[in-house]
Amino acid sequence: MLLLIYAEDRNRTGTKVTLRRILSPVRLPVPPPRPPKANDGIRTRDPHLGKVMFYTLNYVRNAGYMT
Repeated sequence: MLLLIYAEDRNRTGTKVTLRRILSPVRLPVPPPRPPKANDGIRTRDPHLGKVMFYTLNYVRNAGYMT
C-alpha cells in the first residue's frame, strides 16, 4: 500500500491537519454488462403459478408412491 503525505493544511478551526491519501491499484478493465438470463431472478414471477406447481408436484409425487 502506498501512502502519499501532502503538505500540512489547516481546518476551519485553525488546527493543523496532515492529509494522507491512499493510491488505488491499477484499475482492471470492467467486463461489459451481460444480458439477463433465466436464472437471474426468482423461479417464477407469478406467485399463484408457484403455489399451483408446488401442489401439483406434491400430489403427483404422493400418488406415485401409493401405486
